[in-house]
Amino acid sequence: MKKHRLFLRGTAVVAMLVMLFTALCVPAFADGIYSHLDGSKYVLQKVSNPDRLEGEVDGLLPGGDRASSYCWAMAENNGYLYIGTWANGLWQMVEAIAAGAKNAGIEVTDELVDSIVDLATRGEIDRCEDDSYYTAKIFRYSEETGEMELLFDPGDHAGDPDYGVITGFRAAVEFKGDVYMDALLSGRCLLYKVTDEDPYALPEIVFENGTLRAMCVSVDGETMYVAGKTNIPEGYKSAAAIFATTTGEAGSYEVIADAEDFAYYTKSGTTADFSDITTMANPAYKDGYELIGSLGTSKGIVIVRGHAASDEEIAAGLANRHGWVWTEFAGDNGEYPISFGNLYHVNLNPVVFNDELYFLTMTNPMTPLLQLFTGLVTGNMTQFYKGLDTVAKDCDIEGTIYRLTKDGTLQMVMGDKEYCDDSIEYVAKVGAGFTDEKYGTTMYIWRGITYNDRLYVNTIDYWNLFGYVTQLTNGELLGMSKDGLKTELGYLVTFMDQVMGSKTLMDKLSSFLPVINQVLNEDVKAAVENLASEPMFDMLYLLYSGLDQTTTTEYLGEVVDLVTANAEDLAAFCDKAIAVLSGGIFAESASAKKMVESISSVKSAVLMIAENKEHIENYMIISDTVAKEKNPGGEVWCTEDGINWEPITRNGFNDRYNHGVRTFAIGDDGSLYYGCANPYYGAQLWKHTDVADDYEYTGRQDPTQYEEPEEEQGVSGFFDQLMNFLRSILDMIKNLLNTIFAN
Repeated sequence: MKKHRLFLRGTAVVAMLVMLFTALCVPAFADGIYSHLDGSKYVLQKVSNPDRLEGEVDGLLPGGDRASSYCWAMAENNGYLYIGTWANGLWQMVEAIAAGAKNAGIEVTDELVDSIVDLATRGEIDRCEDDSYYTAKIFRYSEETGEMELLFDPGDHAGDPDYGVITGFRAAVEFKGDVYMDALLSGRCLLYKVTDEDPYALPEIVFENGTLRAMCVSVDGETMYVAGKTNIPEGYKSAAAIFATTTGEAGSYEVIADAEDFAYYTKSGTTADFSDITTMANPAYKDGYELIGSLGTSKGIVIVRGHAASDEEIAAGLANRHGWVWTEFAGDNGEYPISFGNLYHVNLNPVVFNDELYFLTMTNPMTPLLQLFTGLVTGNMTQFYKGLDTVAKDCDIEGTIYRLTKDGTLQMVMGDKEYCDDSIEYVAKVGAGFTDEKYGTTMYIWRGITYNDRLYVNTIDYWNLFGYVTQLTNGELLGMSKDGLKTELGYLVTFMDQVMGSKTLMDKLSSFLPVINQVLNEDVKAAVENLASEPMFDMLYLLYSGLDQTTTTEYLGEVVDLVTANAEDLAAFCDKAIAVLSGGIFAESASAKKMVESISSVKSAVLMIAENKEHIENYMIISDTVAKEKNPGGEVWCTEDGINWEPITRNGFNDRYNHGVRTFAIGDDGSLYYGCANPYYGAQLWKHTDVADDYEYTGRQDPTQYEEPEEEQGVSGFFDQLMNFLRSILDMIKNLLNTIFAN
């Protein structure tokens, strides 16, 4: 009898999981020849590990290098691409969450962390080797031979404070025949020089600063600029600086802007840091160009414009003490409002195209995601809900593009009109995140580059991470293979075992979700283990495989809507039921007492829903956004006129784990290269080549850039009947309550 009850309890748990989870499988994007909207042709090829498909260990090195997860910096020099990576990026996020849990007094072991991550991500985020998030590397790719080689590995320099522990390389440029890369260490940044003469030599350290992220080379190629933030001077709360060098050699980096130039922000705010800079031709100025900088401050994003001062400007007292003139283009004291009027923008990357200045925006969901996950793990629901609400808002504030025209007009050329400030002209033909849907997951427009008279921009798509947050309702665990489902059940058992072994975590979870003790116990764990065995698993999978992902997701959304809309009525019904069961003929009944306990638990849950209705609705915004997205993955778009955009890929080259296309570089071979951000299975490198109309392609053919999923058929009739049943129950409760209260 006990085994029978365990089987039923286990079946109920797994059936619930089946209804609430999903995993999508998208075919790999094939090499092939494609056409622009004007009919001209181009070829796309995966040149790093071309045989690796979606969900397989990938990376830049032949054979795979999963921990090198981002092509975070890329520069071309003399027929070679130099690629600096971000090391195991998402595991750095996991470590930050684990550290927050430890600080909250929760017992956190590596085994517990692994079990939580495996269950939440279905093994898609991996620890890799120990300390892999400190080993950002530099690779070199030969455009002629297609060979990829490892030039620099911090693992070869263990214990060396300047080379042994590097989190990532965030920027790279070619300057006067050599490549310069910004290496991010703990609390400081070093500028590495990789020489063309001897690229295999240990990179030379030519400059050190608190933060270096912004780098560019002047229009005439004679000066390199690096920017970030420096030591805070006396009387200031923050600091920002830009440096210039005409040689690139150590000791040649001179300040051209510092905290004094941005005193309105550096004296009043705790943050001031240059995130990006570029140069733009301007014959009105001494050197024939000006410098555009995006300065992140505590107040928002400030755009500054600077140029080397003329003798007349120096005489008039317009120059700073370094011989430069700086003006505020966007900010509290600028021609346009700070952050262009949208404080959800956390960056405005400047890019020049056709002698006009474009600004690519970022919305930052990573910080609220960290807040959300940390709040959940530590049981801090205030923190959890704050992160959740911000992520939901981020879904409505996607990546946007602005343009400063030659006649000085600032325009929004891609984005939502409702978020276009009155001071900016709206000319966009497509909404934010390159979609006209209200909500989406394309948060960053990362980089821009001109290739054969078109502006190309790339994006990051947070679909995967948002999917982990909402997998209980977005349908993401439906559609798994038989082996996949069995693996997921194994993750569930391991997770239950590890969580039950942490008393502090169980206490935290139980404090805001009392039912957790009924779900996480040895009996339920044993039942789930039994369900994964034959032949029970065969029957389970038969039921599971018949579920319709789309219908199930919509059904669950309706259930949430029904419960939130009727929470007060349900709570009132629970009170009446408890009153009846606690008195009269039921007063001494053991069964009635158990029913009262159960109903009380239901009431607590209903009241929690009623109290947090707004948060739950925000959760459903995220869940529905994930469920409706048909083409997850980083995107590449291009334009000839700055307003009409066409996609090169809308789904990470049919690989949803390519959640961003991070970097661009134009090769000596005439091709445009895309460096992908794939923090799940390893970075990728793709090659785009414009070809003549009569070009004969002999490789694989794939006529589409992305695939529209076919509509699935399933047991939708069952869910329709179930929804109608639930509605009838709620109507009955309302009628009953009306009768009771009327009397």
